[in-house]
Amino acid sequence: MKPQIFTLSLLVACAFALPGAVSAAPSPTSIAQQPPPPNQPPVDSPATPQEPEQLGHGPIHEAFGTPVSFDAQPGPVVPKEPPAPVEELPPEDKPTGNSVVWIPGYWSWQAGVPDDAGQPGAPNRPAQPAPADGGEFLWVSGLWRDAPPGREYVPGYWRKVPGGSQWVSGYWRNTTKTDESYLPEPPRTLERGPSSKAPGDDRIWVSGNWVWRINRYVWQPGYWSMGRPDWIWVPATYVWTPGGFVYVNGYWDYPPVRRGVLYAPCRFHPHLLRPGIVWTPSVVVSLNLAFDHCFVGPRRHHYYFGDYYDRRYARVGYVPAFRVYHSRVAYDPIVSYRRFEHRRSDPRFFERARTNYEVRVRDLAARPSRSFAVAHVGGRGGHSTTVLIQRNSRAAPRPMSAEHRREFVEKQRTLQRFSDERREREHKVQTERRGNNEVRREPQHRSPISGERSDRVRTPPSPRGDRNSERSRGGRNDRGRGDREERR
Repeated sequence: MKPQIFTLSLLVACAFALPGAVSAAPSPTSIAQQPPPPNQPPVDSPATPQEPEQLGHGPIHEAFGTPVSFDAQPGPVVPKEPPAPVEELPPEDKPTGNSVVWIPGYWSWQAGVPDDAGQPGAPNRPAQPAPADGGEFLWVSGLWRDAPPGREYVPGYWRKVPGGSQWVSGYWRNTTKTDESYLPEPPRTLERGPSSKAPGDDRIWVSGNWVWRINRYVWQPGYWSMGRPDWIWVPATYVWTPGGFVYVNGYWDYPPVRRGVLYAPCRFHPHLLRPGIVWTPSVVVSLNLAFDHCFVGPRRHHYYFGDYYDRRYARVGYVPAFRVYHSRVAYDPIVSYRRFEHRRSDPRFFERARTNYEVRVRDLAARPSRSFAVAHVGGRGGHSTTVLIQRNSRAAPRPMSAEHRREFVEKQRTLQRFSDERREREHKVQTERRGNNEVRREPQHRSPISGERSDRVRTPPSPRGDRNSERSRGGRNDRGRGDREERR
């Protein structure tokens, strides 16, 4: 079943109609619009795409998960301004969970790659050209997400800067915080991974990090802690913003297959970006397979899934996630969890991951399909038979009551106000900051994308390291001071 595209004007009009007047959904191939106004744009040719191209590769939504960078960096500056955000109508395949919320999508810049290493030589499989003009914007579809306990999502945003646009990342904030502290840039990390063997195979390494204490940074060493089945530990990190660095303390999150529904990223044809168009994603990413083909993108801001095996991607900074598992610059919580879960059933997990990666670099047919269309001719003419995305019939738009339509319109407005307030607040802090060591605390409203508080969802206790390991690293006392500072 094909997805539908609606105009926002139609949705708003229906929102104030009587519930009994809401008719059945139009045919899957239709585009619902008001009567043509004067000076209507030219009619699209038959060759013009009537819906966005839903891709079998691309960036994974930040709210679903991100690698953890030990040294927070400013977001990338790209040479173009992103289009206006796509109006998304959430699909009706909302999963069950403790606190499932809809998190809207955003534009992500797909950097261009060198032309000299396309994919020639595979029968009936054309080379994959670099994006036009050295890059393009892809739409990272919204998602249904079971929020981590005690967390609320602060969406990212684009801002104008000299030379183009800059992305400011989103993050999962602690719901107990009533204000946001914008801190000076922390020193370079001292984290080098475990300095001793794990006390047991049921332990995980909790990375060390810098903690702001009164008027300076203090190093909090890493330590071994008891792992928790079916939970992923996301270590503390800093998020760069124009106003300073925001400290996000560590927290427990769900495994990928329990986090919600992840939808395929999209490539929008310009004619589909007219004001008032409303889009509902309907192609879902297989969470059981996507992280077998997972990469960390340039500057470590995003995960990418799919076919990034060509060596040209490695040259511009795409790295297989297993290589970032615990490097000196970043940490991958999901790979760490997979290693922990397979520590007994698959002790050669990393060796197998390296072997599979090398095979896919050499063999085009071993790679997953790059688009939904190609996936349907898999297994013939040299195409891959691995499919990471599939059409979800439950995600197709269905008739909505007037009350639900009004709720959708109001939620869009509330979220936009929240994002605008964040942008204005961080710009204000940036312009008013008087010195590098000044800490600014700004009042913060509750995010419209809020999860349950931790006392309403049963979660494991925060990591407590092995005493012998703590004493050897001096981590116990420093960690206590860091915890007190976070609660201040």
